[in-house]
Amino acid sequence: NIDAYLDPRFGIYDYLMEQKRAGRIRHLGFSAHGSIDVMKRFLDAYGKDMEFCQIQLNWLDWKFQDAEGKVKLARMAERVWGVKGDTVEQTAALGIDALEAFIREIGLPVRWSEMGITDETVLRAAADTCILTPGCCKAFTRDELFDVLKSSI
Repeated sequence: NIDAYLDPRFGIYDYLMEQKRAGRIRHLGFSAHGSIDVMKRFLDAYGKDMEFCQIQLNWLDWKFQDAEGKVKLARMAERVWGVKGDTVEQTAALGIDALEAFIREIGLPVRWSEMGITDETVLRAAADTCILTPGCCKAFTRDELFDVLKSSI
């Protein structure tokens, strides 16, 4: 709950900063699975002291979401990655590029082919057998999911 982290009565922020000063915490950051408004509240309060952020970034949202979603992604890209393009779409794309570069930097794959998966029948099987649940923006068909998976070979 974000309210507990923001409430000075609990001393969470002060404790973490004390541990960092004492050398028990090398890099202080946070993870977020909430809305952009929740992340904004947290960043407004403590962003100056955060060194990293783990976020739930869904590539499907970027590819298929409406303009409002792109604005949210662009805001996240500016705050988390410090990138800014000439347009909202450019800023969002720069954020995706920065995320991909970071994933590569830590040695993780970003494409199916980097994991040895080049056969589209494997991706078709994944699309056909996964459980499709409604998301925040659009319910995907199995064919749409397959198209997204193929785009990442």
